[in-house]
Amino acid sequence: MSAASGAAAEPGLGRRARQGLAWSAGGTAASIAAQLVLMAVMARLVEPAAFGLVAMALVAMRLVGLAAQLGLGPALIQRERLDADDVRAALGLTVGAGLAGTALLVAAAPLVARLYGRADVAPVLQGLALSLLPAAVAGLWSALLRRALRLRAATAVELGSYLVGYGAVGVALAMAGAGVWALVGAAVAQALTGAVLGALRVGPPRWPGWRGLRAARGRLAGYGSRHTAVTLAEFAAANLDTALIGRLLGETVLGLYNRALLLATLPAEKLAGALTRVLFPLVSGVQADARTAGAAGLLGVAAAGMAAAALGPGVAAAAGDVVAVLLGPRWAPAVPLLQLLAWVAPPMFVNHVCGVLCDATARLGVKLRVQLGALVLFAVAAPGLCIGLGLGAAGVAAALLLTEVVRLAAYLVVLSARMHWRAADLARVLGAVAVVAGAVHAGVAAAAAALHGVALPLVALMAEVAAGAVALAMALSVAARLIAPTAAGELARRHVPGAQRWMALVGATAR
Repeated sequence: MSAASGAAAEPGLGRRARQGLAWSAGGTAASIAAQLVLMAVMARLVEPAAFGLVAMALVAMRLVGLAAQLGLGPALIQRERLDADDVRAALGLTVGAGLAGTALLVAAAPLVARLYGRADVAPVLQGLALSLLPAAVAGLWSALLRRALRLRAATAVELGSYLVGYGAVGVALAMAGAGVWALVGAAVAQALTGAVLGALRVGPPRWPGWRGLRAARGRLAGYGSRHTAVTLAEFAAANLDTALIGRLLGETVLGLYNRALLLATLPAEKLAGALTRVLFPLVSGVQADARTAGAAGLLGVAAAGMAAAALGPGVAAAAGDVVAVLLGPRWAPAVPLLQLLAWVAPPMFVNHVCGVLCDATARLGVKLRVQLGALVLFAVAAPGLCIGLGLGAAGVAAALLLTEVVRLAAYLVVLSARMHWRAADLARVLGAVAVVAGAVHAGVAAAAAALHGVALPLVALMAEVAAGAVALAMALSVAARLIAPTAAGELARRHVPGAQRWMALVGATAR
């Protein structure tokens, strides 16, 4: 069975995917805009050291939070059939684990502070702990909305809770001079709002009772526990840089690194998230048809790779003006970090898609092995470059880039056989990503060089964005011709709005 015919066999599959992608993409654009605007506001109201303190506390907060979620959200999405007992059981387990996690964080906060050697981390962590339970419940509601491809509702909840948390509570506290507590208050308010809005969208929650809890042990706990193990490995790899910089270089350097990493990855992360919110339930629904699932997965790799390649390398070339406009002059030391970290975006978010493909097809053992390998590599490379070679935070950034590239290679080798990706198709997809990255970086760099010291940062940044957009349009015509003959190209022509017309316009032909 071909990828196209397999997809067509699922009634409404293409229509549901198109609607989901449309709402997900629109919400993502709004979310990126809101976060960039509020990042600019908060960066001018709150000192870099405050962001560093919160980043230190968030390492412990997220670790316990991931364990408290028990992998139940992904387990609900991945199940082919879901009944009311499953949902009630997941809610009960989430509430119980959330309460236990909150108590653990409050009690362990002084120990975490001693590990960093900074006593002021403890009250910050205890404040953030108040967001753990509502955030876990909000995540459960989000999973149920995503499973049903109700991405309009999921997007509204995500964006609404962020605007209330950071746009209203966070900015108000920052303007009142609350400093680090503005960031804490914003996080707690966002979690509470997300839990309330999510419950309203899903419907009145029903208390699970013991019957539901017993049902969960067999139907959800197995997948959920394996997913939690994988997620904790991912967490360790993703947060070791924060822990290392916070312990060795201090909160101010960590604040600079934290904002640079966010600027480097935020747009690509949001776009990859919009894609995988559709890809996870979609591939889960057709996982019995390996070739259809494989074609959808390869299309996801192509889309995430090209989106991140258009954004990350462009940000690297315009780093000076990006920092000047969005963060302000006191954040200038973050520029060299941003120039390096922006190149992390393409491999990082293709890796994210590969991980979601493992989740959707229940290949969690594969994902765990890849993540543990990446963790070991980073744990060796980061201290060596940061301390051994004396590169400081730049050494940690270089180690992160190296780790993501190696992790990508491992994922592609392993998934190629399991997802039925032909070597020629994969090579064409990676070639398309490379073309986009090179063209956008060259276009933006040329504009930045021409305007350096001549135009105001805002004017220069606008010109750099325009140059990048022109370069992207040219690169996409080449990318379309590369992807057209692949299984991913065939699937895109049949189910992605405008893909067939675009490929015909640029002369991209099927195999």
